[in-house]
Amino acid sequence: MKNRILQLFLIVPIVLTMAGCGSSGTGGSSPTPTPTPGTQTATVTGANAPIRTRYLRTDGIFDPNSLQFAPPHFSAYDSAHRRFFVSNPFINLIDVFDAVQEIKITSLSVPGAWGIDISPDGATLYAATLMGDLYKIDTNLLTVTQRISAANIGTTGFNALEAFALADGRLALLGAQGGQSVDGSSAFAIWNPINNSIDIQGAGGTPNSCVTNIGAFAVSGDGSKILYASIDSDGTVCSFDPVTGVTAHGSFGTFISQILPSPDGRRFFAWGESGQVTVFDTSSAQVLGNISVPLLPFAGGIHGGILSRDGSTIFLVDSLADMFAFDTTSLTEKGWVANYQIADSQTTIVPGAMDETGLMIGPLGHGVAFIDGSHIQPGTQSPQIGLAFPTPSTGPVSGGTQMQVNTSSGVQNLSIFPALSSAYIGNEPMLQASTFTRAAGAFPTIQGLTQPAATNLAVDFTAVFANGNVAIMPESFSYGPTILEVIPNATTAEGGGTGALIGYGLGKTASDVHITVGGQSAPVTAFFPGPPIIPYPFPLQAVKFTLPAGAPGSEANLTLSNSFGSITAAGAIRYTNPPATFPIPAGAVLNAGVYDSHRNLYYFSDQTRVQVLSPTSGFQAPIVLSGAVQLLGLALSPDGSKLAVGDFGSQKIYLINPDAPAVVHQFALPQGPLTTGTTPTGLCVTNSGVVYFATADLNGTGTIAFHKVDTATGTFTDFNQQIVDGGINDRFIRVLQSPNGSIYSQIEGIVFRVDPSTDKITVASAINSNSGGNLELALSADGSTLATNGFLADSAMNPINIPSYLDRETFIPIATLGQKLNRDGSILFQPLTDGIDMISTATGRLEWRIELPINLPAIYDSLVVNGIDNKVLAIGDSSVVIVDLNQLAQLQPQGLSRITAFAGKHESTRFLQTVPFGAHMLARPQLKGTIHSETVPVQPHW
Repeated sequence: MKNRILQLFLIVPIVLTMAGCGSSGTGGSSPTPTPTPGTQTATVTGANAPIRTRYLRTDGIFDPNSLQFAPPHFSAYDSAHRRFFVSNPFINLIDVFDAVQEIKITSLSVPGAWGIDISPDGATLYAATLMGDLYKIDTNLLTVTQRISAANIGTTGFNALEAFALADGRLALLGAQGGQSVDGSSAFAIWNPINNSIDIQGAGGTPNSCVTNIGAFAVSGDGSKILYASIDSDGTVCSFDPVTGVTAHGSFGTFISQILPSPDGRRFFAWGESGQVTVFDTSSAQVLGNISVPLLPFAGGIHGGILSRDGSTIFLVDSLADMFAFDTTSLTEKGWVANYQIADSQTTIVPGAMDETGLMIGPLGHGVAFIDGSHIQPGTQSPQIGLAFPTPSTGPVSGGTQMQVNTSSGVQNLSIFPALSSAYIGNEPMLQASTFTRAAGAFPTIQGLTQPAATNLAVDFTAVFANGNVAIMPESFSYGPTILEVIPNATTAEGGGTGALIGYGLGKTASDVHITVGGQSAPVTAFFPGPPIIPYPFPLQAVKFTLPAGAPGSEANLTLSNSFGSITAAGAIRYTNPPATFPIPAGAVLNAGVYDSHRNLYYFSDQTRVQVLSPTSGFQAPIVLSGAVQLLGLALSPDGSKLAVGDFGSQKIYLINPDAPAVVHQFALPQGPLTTGTTPTGLCVTNSGVVYFATADLNGTGTIAFHKVDTATGTFTDFNQQIVDGGINDRFIRVLQSPNGSIYSQIEGIVFRVDPSTDKITVASAINSNSGGNLELALSADGSTLATNGFLADSAMNPINIPSYLDRETFIPIATLGQKLNRDGSILFQPLTDGIDMISTATGRLEWRIELPINLPAIYDSLVVNGIDNKVLAIGDSSVVIVDLNQLAQLQPQGLSRITAFAGKHESTRFLQTVPFGAHMLARPQLKGTIHSETVPVQPHW
């Protein structure tokens, strides 16, 4: 143990520091050959070493906070088909892996997939989600067969965060968490999928006699009991019988992070940050014994654990990646299992499932880890060994690259540092592998030659040591350049915009890289030698380049070449028709726009006038509003007879007849005791002339924020005093009207709907934000789909999807305000400062990013849709463009992964990394139960 004492302090910092290093010289002692395979030339054809311990990138983002306090049941094993399932919640997937080949075989579209479990007969995988919905998946066909919306679970609805199968066919559902994950869940339920009956235990049902804030949650191995624990420090454990309703109480003594039931259902194990592992009797919840785990100081307690399929061995891992094996009968240590760390925000596996051969799987950072539990090494746990990125990290496909990889560890005595047994580059051994030390007291450096590869390929570097330990640096060497993503993947035909490519092995400087698109030169304008996040597990690089012109409707190959070779991405860039471009009138500053389908005109709020655009003849004479100061929101009545405009500067609302624009009616906002300092922001107007509008508080103290004015009488009405304003972002509030007359708005993160026939306000229950909202609100022209707070929802404000990005898709672009939905709600348009993202509402995934020939400024509302087709108007600095996206909407992108959504019938109106957006950035997802936090600080942009 004493030789491991520095492991916590050395391993992670050294790995992260080295990961950013290049060559560190060749000084030190002479290389000492170490016996290792790799003297015969072979061809590298795969990324992973031919051992069972490995890492697979899945492009997910696993937040360590989601996996620390009470790890969700993210992983499940299907023994009939030898498959693992792992939730990938922030990109709306459940990934499916072949347990024999250790490869991903498919991904299933399940928005916000969270806790999962397999039915006792193995035929169905149940998946609960961050939105509270429940999905049924056929494990044989690997298809989603049913979605049960949270609103339709039971007679009154239930938000299910995790789902576990009981022996009698019912499901144990853990309810949604509070505002923060550390608050735990206030209820669980037993739900019958046959007759939709539900028994809620806790908030909204029978009072929970054991704990009120539930953290760890599980079902006994025989499916007869529901096991749960307090998320607070009291350490209470509970065993609930869903048949008799009887609860047994026990005590762990301190905070519990996880409960792990034995396969036979007789016992369960519990642990937490203290490092204590206690064994309980399932029926009585009384203590049967304890396991003493030899943790290092500050090891963070037990990070996760898993039981062998026969229940004879429990494997426990700490935050340093030390994995211990204990006999579950004698509760004594058997030995240790080779595990590894990677340089990521989550550094080691949270084991979630194991097959009958001892292979375990669990989420790890941007992917999943496989660990071979069948080889238990005797004796004291071996120190973890860290690896730096190889130097160099790129070489030709022909092989022969001389590579060096620095190691690190927590051992104090270098004489016990394990000897290298074998080293692998991809799936073949490193040639002439040996180790040497650069200087006295330094950790060994591994060196050798790369073997040739069959094609351009990013591969792992894997080191296996004589004591059985394993170290992995995933996708750390690139045979020639490799491309992960070309994005944007579309542009208007005239070219001249900025393209971007993300991959590995691109070079050292911009001059190293040469790009052609459709055979035409695409000059490189910027080069990014490494990822913008530290830590980050992959040596990601990117380049920006100028897109050449192309034929409308065509798709062009992109070829990148450097001194190590070349690679072509087929059909990487799609060209659309050139946009219709209209210079903005001199002196005008446009803030927002609306389309008039009755007259085929666009209206824009300027500072003191309404600008009018004909898409066939350009800008027309403006509508001058006497006394206007700073126009902001504007809206057209459904019948086109009335145009309402808010003046943020003079605290007025104007009403205009578009057929007689010279006659303008104006209504000054009352400045009463509860509305002092209010000024209009978003608004809509009914056919009868009633304007519903939101206000910002210029005084910043908080006042009533939602109102209406009857323009026929001039009467103002203030709504629910619980809807107040006062935040700095209130000028961006929007108010929208559905075809059925319903009025929608989102104020300070609270989403609500108004019935104009009664003025009754209905507040959403599952798409609100506890962080002030994301300044966006969009409604499809058919009224079926709503987008706000980083959610896509149906007309009843029930969430149906979460728009999501891979993190690398957020490294370059900058978002601006003005999200829109197309007519039927199937596409969400997200404006960027230089383009538009098209996100599928069926999968929540980015499908197309189109580069535009203008820059979109940070204004109130930068996009306008016509509610008819997929033509989108974008407001630029000096011109507006109308771009036809109809063709893209019907095509399958080449450069981005495409996931097929569930095609069955949904109880809600229609089927759901979204990644939420701040005002000027693309943000990464951070979901806490059904509360979506939109303005999470993000990694620096490239």
